[in-house]
Amino acid sequence: MDAIDHPTAATSSGRSLFTEGSPATGLPATVITADWLNGVQNEMLTVIQTAGLTPAGGDHTQLLQAIRTISSTAQVRQPINLGPAAGAIGVSGTPTLSASPYYSLYGVAQGQARFEIATSPSFATILHSGTVGAVASYAVPDLVLATTGVYWWRAAYADVEGHWSAPSTPTAFTCAAIFSFVARPTNLTPANGSAGAALQPTLTSSPFSVVAGADAHAASRWRVSTVPSFDTVVYDSGISAGALTSVTLPSTAALTPLTVYYFQCQHQGATLGWSDWSAPTAFTAGAGAGEWIFSTPGTTTFTVPVGVTLLTQVTVVGGGGGGGYDTSQYDSSEGGPAGNGGVSIKYNLPVTPGQVFTIVVPAGGSLGQPGGSASFGTLLSATGGAAGPNDLNQRGADGTGIGGDYNPEYRSQFATFGGVSYGGGGSGGSLAFTGGAGTPGRVGAVCIKWGG
Repeated sequence: MDAIDHPTAATSSGRSLFTEGSPATGLPATVITADWLNGVQNEMLTVIQTAGLTPAGGDHTQLLQAIRTISSTAQVRQPINLGPAAGAIGVSGTPTLSASPYYSLYGVAQGQARFEIATSPSFATILHSGTVGAVASYAVPDLVLATTGVYWWRAAYADVEGHWSAPSTPTAFTCAAIFSFVARPTNLTPANGSAGAALQPTLTSSPFSVVAGADAHAASRWRVSTVPSFDTVVYDSGISAGALTSVTLPSTAALTPLTVYYFQCQHQGATLGWSDWSAPTAFTAGAGAGEWIFSTPGTTTFTVPVGVTLLTQVTVVGGGGGGGYDTSQYDSSEGGPAGNGGVSIKYNLPVTPGQVFTIVVPAGGSLGQPGGSASFGTLLSATGGAAGPNDLNQRGADGTGIGGDYNPEYRSQFATFGGVSYGGGGSGGSLAFTGGAGTPGRVGAVCIKWGG
């Protein structure tokens, strides 16, 4: 914008000014030309449009609105469109819009970026808008743009305090006549809505493919979240050239048992770049490995945990018999050892979450008494060991396991859980007149395992 420059303008202190003229002196009035008026109009329209407003003839407050908007956005520098370059042709259907780096007048960190696409430079109707984090680029998703379409785009930045820049000056690009792009993959496993997934599951996707063209599968990326928006991520593979259509989560992913997770992936072509992210699908992590040891004598119940469909091992151990002893203080014989509790083991028992089993845990036999019987529902049982006889040269009989895939003779390795041995028979007493006594039998137990 410049001062009036017509020859009829008056000059004062080096400035061109308007004058009304003077008939008395013959001084002509200043002629206001169309060029000058157009310059004034364009100057004001530039301010209004820079503020993101659409000029409206009936609104006489737009200049004020624009000044207020621009003043508030001055803290964050207006970005400049970089790519696609202005006037670019043959652009793909999923281009990446790139703008100049974020800059804050006061050094405040970037909070967001917004990219908008329209079919006219006025942006009267916005075709697509994407708000992302503290970045300077945006990948346009599939199915937004059409072949041979002409589009304008602009970008704006905001600091973490919520101050937005003015939008960049719109630039246009023209899409190619045929779109060739990497197809969006589909999640395969774990199946959507499935439960009982391993805590280190293997995620798989559909094969790599290209729409309207060909390319080589260069890399993939996988991520897992507890929310379908992926605002928080518990696992991100990063760009991986090895995990193209499947990846097994490492233990560092630390999935929590019985928790719902979502996963998605994207494929990268060597030439065409990245596909869109696959549609998120959900799975529930299984219960993981578990072990439950029942060792308090009495009757109780076991309820199959949520997500558990297979008990890998159930072991029941009868109570050990009590050691033998001689009741006569005048007899010189010693009591004999008692029998061990029986053992019964069942492997890979199918169950249903919520299913209830009655558990019986037996006490060990007191001196001279047999141990009690253990049971798991009606499927497994084990009788207790017999009491030790009042004869050093005799031994009480071991209990018997019933119903298991394996009903072995008692061995400590079959009846030790959590570092504690169960079901062992008591030892016999020493000579009565020395005051020695035998030992009672050990309590029995029921041990249930799943997963792992």
